[in-house]
Amino acid sequence: MSYPAISQNNAIRWWKDWKNASKEADDSRVDTPGFPKIDEKEDVTAFDWIDVVGGVVSDLEKAFSKASTNIEFEKRGSEIIHRKFPESPALMDPDFWSWIAIVPGKNLILQRYPFTKRSPIPDILNFCKKNAQESLFFRLWVRSEISFNEKLDDPYEYTKYGDVEFWRSHTFRQKYTESWNVFAAFAKFQYPNGPDSPARLKGEKEIEIREFVKALKRSYANINSDVLSEEQAYSYLENEWAKISHKFGSTSDSEGKNGTSRSRRWFSFSKPK
Repeated sequence: MSYPAISQNNAIRWWKDWKNASKEADDSRVDTPGFPKIDEKEDVTAFDWIDVVGGVVSDLEKAFSKASTNIEFEKRGSEIIHRKFPESPALMDPDFWSWIAIVPGKNLILQRYPFTKRSPIPDILNFCKKNAQESLFFRLWVRSEISFNEKLDDPYEYTKYGDVEFWRSHTFRQKYTESWNVFAAFAKFQYPNGPDSPARLKGEKEIEIREFVKALKRSYANINSDVLSEEQAYSYLENEWAKISHKFGSTSDSEGKNGTSRSRRWFSFSKPK
């Protein structure tokens, strides 16, 4: 069997042609210039990708139409795409995700990122680039790939945590999320009262969480995350926040779960044992 793919060079060329055609756009979006060349790559799974992806995109479009916010859509959309996609080399190939974005999923991306005079077409990162991190469909899938835990009553419990920025800036791009226990502790640290609760670290332009993430990146190199339990990971996060919280007029125990401190307490994901 095989899976469809669009090379990054062809995808980039396609997007640039679209961008050039859109330079004179005034009040509406210019149609895309057809489709780039579609390749077929060998797949070890006997899976009809065209049929399955078409069904997933249809489900995502329904979820998008029902969602009241982009945050709500991406929470639900992540579970939809992850449940229906099997393990396959295709999921590690940016060219596969470019095919989804440009061919069956293009209309959904256009809905997710509507026309404005400042942004007449969606950003190129929604369609291509080698790390695929910003692609709508890839980030929906990888959000659940990181957070899924089959041992929980709801395996997608942690998929429901956080807003778009929490995932794109503070989770996908960070080494500490490669350990499931550290990721789960981080989600609970930032949303101590559950997935729909307000974020703990805020500040103007999210300065608190951004500075905290910088501190974690510096200290994480000295942590053997594979041996940390979720409780130990939470303690590590509390201790790191305590070191810098004074800069923001905060204390380490003022925002923890239920108002008290718990300080006593491309992929290589480490799942819980």
